[in-house]
Amino acid sequence: MSRCFAMLKNMITVNKTIAKLGGTLIGTHPAGSLEWHAQRSHAIGGSDIAPIMNKSPWTSAVYLWAQKSGLLLPTEGTMAMKLGNYFEPAIARLFGDMHPHLTVHTGDYTYESQKNPSFHANPDGVIEDEDGRLYILEIKFSRNAMPILPEHYRLQVLWYMIVTGLHSPGVLCAVAGGEYREFTVEYDPIEAEALMKAAEGFLELVRTGEQPDIEGSDSTYSAIRILHPDIEDTETEIDPEEYRLLQAALEQEKFWKQQATLRKSIIQSSMKGAKYGYVDGENVVMLQSRSGGAPYLKITGG
Repeated sequence: MSRCFAMLKNMITVNKTIAKLGGTLIGTHPAGSLEWHAQRSHAIGGSDIAPIMNKSPWTSAVYLWAQKSGLLLPTEGTMAMKLGNYFEPAIARLFGDMHPHLTVHTGDYTYESQKNPSFHANPDGVIEDEDGRLYILEIKFSRNAMPILPEHYRLQVLWYMIVTGLHSPGVLCAVAGGEYREFTVEYDPIEAEALMKAAEGFLELVRTGEQPDIEGSDSTYSAIRILHPDIEDTETEIDPEEYRLLQAALEQEKFWKQQATLRKSIIQSSMKGAKYGYVDGENVVMLQSRSGGAPYLKITGG
């Protein structure tokens, strides 16, 4: 039996197990392909759940809603994302080499939840232990260090666990900042219900065309700017209270920006060049440098 045939046979067995647990295989399209994008356009995938919960550092619920509604084009993959795709197979092999008692199944597999076909999952891999138990494997590559698991990545793994029915602890392994890290994600049925309810509510907003609440992220402001690109030579009345709140916010922004700079200066001075700073055993800050420039303080704690 050839190695490729054996791997395919093993993955068929894995997919049958997932089907029994609540996830159905619906596609094997490569990430980034037209078919892959089409399948994701009206569904909630792992990278969508953090924006829906406004926990993503890059995309807000408003921006994602505009994309799912067809008002904004899908965001093109960044160089960091492309590098992650190239390094992903190597990181998967590294994980397998570090855990030789485990079998790592990888491939371009898309699953939908049997509870709600609009809930999708594209896990990077599935781990199989010696007893046949299955676990979600997610792989990340980052140029920045990852001393703790970012919340948006944790939610992504949890979403894959929800969709596939694989509720055993999921694993996220990453090569970040030149270091190899592994994190475990526990399944929480209460949080899972909250995520599914939020996803259903978001899809209802997409169906009705009702925009999610505006919050203060750069992503939301970018969406608003793109959704209303034209400047017309007309006038409009602004809510006086909203304008008063804007003025107050700008004054507070100036004050708190100065305070943040002050606190960063004090903490960085106290570190005296140490790369990592800890509070009660938790890494909360670290020093980084771009292209050999002077180091700056990065906040890593919650």
